[in-house]
Amino acid sequence: MDILDLRRRVSGEVVHREDASYEELRRSLVWNGLKTARRPEVVVRAAHEPDVVEAVRFARANGLQVAVRGGGHNWVGFSQRDRGLLLDVSALTAVSVDVGSRTAAVGPGVRSQDLDRLLSAEGLAFPVGHCATVPMSGFLLNGGLGWNTNAWRPACFSVSSARVVTAAGTVVVAGEEDDRDLLWAVRGAGPGFFGVVTEYRLRLYPEPRRITSNTYYHRMSDVDGLATWFEEAVHRLPEQVEVSFFMQPAPPDLAAAAEPDNGYVCVLGATAFVDSPDEARSVMSVLDESPVLADCLRVERDQATPIDALLRPSLAAWPEGLRYLADTAWSDSPAEVVRRSRDHHLRAPSRRSFATTWFSTGPRGIASRHPDAAFSLTGRTLTLSYAIWDDEAQDEANHLWHRTMVDDLHEVSTGHYIAEVDIVRHPERHERSFKPENWKRLHELRQRYDPESLFHGPYTDGEAG
Repeated sequence: MDILDLRRRVSGEVVHREDASYEELRRSLVWNGLKTARRPEVVVRAAHEPDVVEAVRFARANGLQVAVRGGGHNWVGFSQRDRGLLLDVSALTAVSVDVGSRTAAVGPGVRSQDLDRLLSAEGLAFPVGHCATVPMSGFLLNGGLGWNTNAWRPACFSVSSARVVTAAGTVVVAGEEDDRDLLWAVRGAGPGFFGVVTEYRLRLYPEPRRITSNTYYHRMSDVDGLATWFEEAVHRLPEQVEVSFFMQPAPPDLAAAAEPDNGYVCVLGATAFVDSPDEARSVMSVLDESPVLADCLRVERDQATPIDALLRPSLAAWPEGLRYLADTAWSDSPAEVVRRSRDHHLRAPSRRSFATTWFSTGPRGIASRHPDAAFSLTGRTLTLSYAIWDDEAQDEANHLWHRTMVDDLHEVSTGHYIAEVDIVRHPERHERSFKPENWKRLHELRQRYDPESLFHGPYTDGEAG
């Protein structure tokens, strides 16, 4: 293994596990304060596409499996694998926007907020991630449940082509005419993808001129009536309205009212991606029929919230360096999922923890409109559950609480969202994140594009940690 030769060939940084800087770098590549014990042999931080090609060829020549890191934002550190090469593409941040054709070419390291700001300046938009710092890399490969997903659909559906470095160390363009099978996998294969995407070409959308949000703060005791009513009412909301329930710590001015409920409130948040205040009021009027509206602790209406404003709260919700556990559950039993989530947050050991349940809106529902993509939507709602704390002494309590909640939600779950499911400790959830026919096709394509398993595939029990 000639590391010196690799360093000569690569413009970016190359670090071997015997180097003095290795451990600090390895730990820094996962933003979660809970660090994995898995240790790659070599880390290559690519500066551009030729570095990616060199790294893949080096790994192939030296019998190293490759794992790819886009931004390190994944909760469980998918990219940290034992005995292989970690290829970091976070520095590939080039963006080119063609306003006339409403398309953009973006590097995998481009972050959601940066992309949105560039597009907004041109009157354009894209369903970027809900967290400002999430890069396009894993976000798109995992499906991309971004803002306005019901109308714009998951972000991976808007990937028209991608530049991919294959296991052979060659660059191909996977598009809707050539290498369609590879493009199918780019659209949602997740951490088992058998290549390295160095550029995505995206279809863009006109930016709505008056994105508007309403927020309803409820006591946790209101959840039963609210969730039962909303399970029916959600079907009357058009697809350009995004709605989620949040079990979250109360804001300071509502802390006293929430103290009997472990400091938590249930928040119903609705955002209309429309062009005028009147249109926003019209499409969200269903929410005024809530049977517990009069009992709200607070209502915030008609707030102008461009996507940049929608992204800002994520920086406070998920600060880097805290200790995180995350998991997900698709379900066709919305009210039951919301009630179960409420019950567990009444006992949360950390008041930083929260959960959100996202709803499919529109008469047909988003699951009825799949393009040619690996990504699989398997339910009417998606609940994302986060345990968040800062004290290592509270690890056991938070692990137990989160595991108990996730197992409880699993009883009414139809599957998982691959971007935020713990497939390290629960590898069986990898398969449950896809429709059976999609899972089978992914395995067939992996054998075709990567027959020698140069790229790490799905996790196994032996790699947990």
